[in-house]
Amino acid sequence: DLGISNNINASDSINIELWNSSNLSASTPDHSTKVILTKTGTANATFPSYIIGGSYYLVIKNRNHIETWSALPLTLTDTTKYDFSTASSKAYGDGVNPPMKKTNDNKYAIYAGDTNQDGGIDISDMQITENDASNFVFGYYKSDCNGDGGADISDMQIIENNAGLFIFYARP
Repeated sequence: DLGISNNINASDSINIELWNSSNLSASTPDHSTKVILTKTGTANATFPSYIIGGSYYLVIKNRNHIETWSALPLTLTDTTKYDFSTASSKAYGDGVNPPMKKTNDNKYAIYAGDTNQDGGIDISDMQITENDASNFVFGYYKSDCNGDGGADISDMQIIENNAGLFIFYARP
């Protein structure tokens, strides 16, 4: 329980952004909403009615993960579902880095470790986590890359592993 929601199935919060492909050079998305991500990896978002029927890239942002875009724009309906976890090809890739990491249970997940949210995982992210670990922080902090509530060596290992892969975001 990291205090993010009264929902007992909550594991994190994420921002979901919608970007129209004709608006990619804008500084802000066409729509954005913050939602609860459950322990099963699902999140439900409600969008305004004017979004329905439009074609948008779906973007997932988290406090310490690499922002991840859908591979292609989606035409949104009242009940659009998009599952990033079924294939790496569901996320936009730049041809350099794999857009997501395959997990031990054959699902795909977005990369953790971008604690400063600059779009890449590197030594500057490590410094944030090292500082929080030395101060024994516990709770909902960006330095907690594995989601266990504390900043410690296990979070630093995630950053170190992903920094070695030269992970950075990819946008259309």
